[in-house]
Amino acid sequence: MEQDKLAKEIDKEEVTIEDLHKDLENKLKDMGFIFDKRKFYFHDKDLSLGEKIADGVAKFGGSWLFIIIFGLFLISWITLNVIWLSNRGWDPYPFILLNLILSSVAAFQAPVIMMSQNRAARREKMQQEILVEKDIVDFNQDRLDLILDQKEYEMLKDMNERLKRIEKRLDKKR
Repeated sequence: MEQDKLAKEIDKEEVTIEDLHKDLENKLKDMGFIFDKRKFYFHDKDLSLGEKIADGVAKFGGSWLFIIIFGLFLISWITLNVIWLSNRGWDPYPFILLNLILSSVAAFQAPVIMMSQNRAARREKMQQEILVEKDIVDFNQDRLDLILDQKEYEMLKDMNERLKRIEKRLDKKR
């Protein structure tokens, strides 16, 4: 009964699966996603300068290059102040200036990385919503295929019955 209702709705609206897919694709393009080989990628074309900087800082701050450079900086700072300048350098042990620099870097880097992570979380949420909508379209396609298969089966069954009746009539005439 529900299948007949759905079939009537589909017939009435004359909606095709291609139309549903195109509609979904257009919605995704409007949201900034790009469709490529059955996957959707988020395109960051409308990012503000601050968002681009936040992404760059997060990308660099979470890389091995940053860790290596910062490690070399710390080793150089300590080596210069303790060994070469015999603890009479610009920042003698316990390295108060170095602690201030490290605290400042952490104070600025943490919120910038959090902004980037928040935007990444929003992108992931949008991606999940898109996957759900795509699953709905695929489910509707499966239902439509089932309805069409059932209609074809009924048509074949009806044709088979008609052929049998025609054969009976032909047999009676012989």
